Amino acid sequence: MCVELCGGTAELAVCDTPGTFCAYGKSLLLCLQTCEPRDLETCPVGCTCVPGSADNFMCVIDASGDLGAYADPCEFINTCDAGNVCVDSTFGPVCDPLSTGCCMPVPWYEAGAAPPGYETLGVCMLPQ
Repeated sequence: MCVELCGGTAELAVCDTPGTFCAYGKSLLLCLQTCEPRDLETCPVGCTCVPGSADNFMCVIDASGDLGAYADPCEFINTCDAGNVCVDSTFGPVCDPLSTGCCMPVPWYEAGAAPPGYETLGVCMLPQ
């Protein structure tokens, strides 16, 4: 899919399109759509929401194929189905760690370090 290149410099890169942020690749600075990891509808069809920076999540191509379900092995950040994230070689559905429906809830951010709106974001980890 076509995406906007970031403007400015590597030190002060900017995106002109609302709802995007500048993601740093190996050699390209791309403006990627931001997303809410707990809302499966925030990325276009064929994309998944993944961590993009310390305080942003971004939509990228979903490369999960037949895999990507909870507890499937993963190798890359975009090989999870929507609502899952690749963590320590196991999937963990994105959840609110304060809820009771999560197995071994682990907060995504350290206490007091979450950006606004992500204070209760976490993942469900498989028991060791």
